[in-house]
Amino acid sequence: MTAGLAQFPDRVPTGEPGSGAYYERISGLAVHGGRHEQATPGAAWELPEEGIAVYTDTDRLPTPATGVFTAVYRLHPQGPSAVPTGMVFVRFAEGTKASSRQSAFEAAGYVIHEQLSWAPQAAWLKSATGRIADSLARIPDLQAIEGIKHIEPQMLQPAAKR
Repeated sequence: MTAGLAQFPDRVPTGEPGSGAYYERISGLAVHGGRHEQATPGAAWELPEEGIAVYTDTDRLPTPATGVFTAVYRLHPQGPSAVPTGMVFVRFAEGTKASSRQSAFEAAGYVIHEQLSWAPQAAWLKSATGRIADSLARIPDLQAIEGIKHIEPQMLQPAAKR
């Protein structure tokens, strides 16, 4: 079940290409699938609306555990833990429509998931394979696309308590 986690990269670049900012993989795994009315036993934290439970101790996984399994990340160096969705936000400079770069996205292994009418220079992408691991692993290919100003993989976190 957790063998597929080997496909997730240890580092995921984020921000402006060349900035050096990245998410780093941390211990644990996330199980995507199912909506829970009650707390999930053994989960370190969860996102019930999204049907995601995060386990820092894989021995506490419910049996049988089903769903999509992903790695868990944090923004380097000490950000809170976060779970990837497979969506990646990209932004070009004003005047460059993201939709004009569709062939470059496809060559990098992505498809446009959502074009933003209010920000034509930006778009949400997803891996052409639909796999979350592929979406994260191919971000360096996105960074090579001329004119990209910002790349941000969507990472979900638990709500902060005030």
